Order: sequence, then C-alpha cells, then structure tokens
Amino acid sequence: MTQALANLWAKTSRDSNDRWHPLILHMLDVAASAEAILAREPGSTRTRMAAIFGLEWEQARPWLLLLAACHDLGKACPGFQCKWRNLSGIDAGRSPNTDINHAFVSQIALSAWLREQGWPDELAELVADAVGCHHGERAAPSILDHLMGDRRAIGKSDWSDVRRGLVEAIMEVLKPTTTPTKRNLSGPDFMLLSGLTSFADWIGSNEEWFTFGSPADCGDLNLWFEARRTRAEQALNAIGWEFRAPLVTEAKSFTDVFGLTFAIFLCISVSTFSNKFFPSCPPG
Repeated sequence: MTQALANLWAKTSRDSNDRWHPLILHMLDVAASAEAILAREPGSTRTRMAAIFGLEWEQARPWLLLLAACHDLGKACPGFQCKWRNLSGIDAGRSPNTDINHAFVSQIALSAWLREQGWPDELAELVADAVGCHHGERAAPSILDHLMGDRRAIGKSDWSDVRRGLVEAIMEVLKPTTTPTKRNLSGPDFMLLSGLTSFADWIGSNEEWFTFGSPADCGDLNLWFEARRTRAEQALNAIGWEFRAPLVTEAKSFTDVFGLTFAIFLCISVSTFSNKFFPSCPPG
C-alpha cells in the first residue's frame, strides 16, 4: 500500500486537531459492521440480500461488504481531503471545491469500477446509487454529470488512481469472486442495500466502538479487519441489536395457520359483516 493511500483521512477528532482516522480503515470498519448486522439476521434475510445480485449467500456476502465499504470511496478526492488537511501528497490543484458531497463522488467512482469488473451497466449504476445516498440525499443525474467534469472536486488522474487503489485493497481483504448476474435493481432491492449501508456506516462511525487507527495500521489490513469484526459485535451488543429468529422456519398455508380454508373464512367474514351492517328488516 502506498503512503499516499494510507494518508487519506476519513474522520477527524472533535477534541483534537491532530487526531484522524485513515480512510481505508474506516471503510473496513463499515464492512465489518455490515457483516455483523447481516449475521444477526435470519437466514431468509441473507438469502433475500443475496438475491439482489442473483447469487447464493456465500457468493454475495463479500460483494455486500465491499459495497458498504465503498460508501466513502469519494472521500479520496481533493474537494474532501482539503476540507481539513491534504496529507496524501497528491496535487489538489489551485482551488479545490470543498463544497463537494463526497457520497456523490463515491457513486461515480463505484459505478465505473463495477462496470470494469463486468457488472451489467444498469445494475452497476443502481447499486452505486443506493450506496451513494447513504446520507439520505440522492444525486440528480444533472448533478452527477456536472461532478464528472469538475476537476476541482474529484481531481485529476492521480486521484482516480488512489480511489482505484482503495477498492483493490478492499478486494484483497474480502475477495469477492462470482460476478452478479442480475441486470437491474428493484425498488425494494435498492432500499435494502441503501438501508444496510446507512446503518453499517452509523455503527462503524462511532468512535466509542471504533477508535481511530493510524497509517501504520494500514500495513496489515487483514489483521485490522479481523479486529474490527470483534468491535462490530461489541457495538451491536451495546445498542441491543439481538440475533433475530423467525417465528416459523418455513412458510405455512392459510389452512395450516387458521385451521380452515380461505374460502370458508371469507364466507364467515362476509356473513358477519352483512349481519352487523345490513340486518334483516323487521316484518311489516
């Protein structure tokens, strides 16, 4: 890992001007949080999340964690790094645009990278969109078009290279293999992925559970990720996020649940409704 990549920051301390957390480490913190959240869900939830990509759970798991990690990929741009100090040593230009919404840069960079990995175009675009709105704001196409041409915000080729380096470093830790087969993303799929990313970011951003690391910690990302998996479990315990067990282990028919067929249930319901609201007229 290059020193420039290790020196990209994701968060700074409110209590000290000198304390900061490397971006690559924060990305892995959020991946660990996403894993812990999904592990406490029923198997049916994991199957449902895997179906977003048309994959089995074990194939989809590393992609889900990688996507959650890439929520802040866009912080590797001059517009964001110059909000505090550009420690990377990469040229930020004369007047970087520090009003940048880093989540939108994440969306642009992630969409392009997923296409390069062979993801279907529409799926790559929508998945990156879901990840990019993790702060609750969704970018209009016009905003994205403007950003892609704004070198003051996203930087020149050196910044593109370091964003690619971040994703490749995450890939080495999570090791996704099977490329998704689905062509697009449904509305519920979009909300599931966006919700997981937002929640994982909220957990992984809490310094009480995820203390800041340093550039030296970037030397062994696998070791860092393993340690943060433990922190993620501790964080979920602290907020009372328990393991969720389904009430039933398999789907049941109407008859199994209520002891009568739906047709009989409907007749009883209609009869009861009619007798209550349309009683028979008294004899004249």
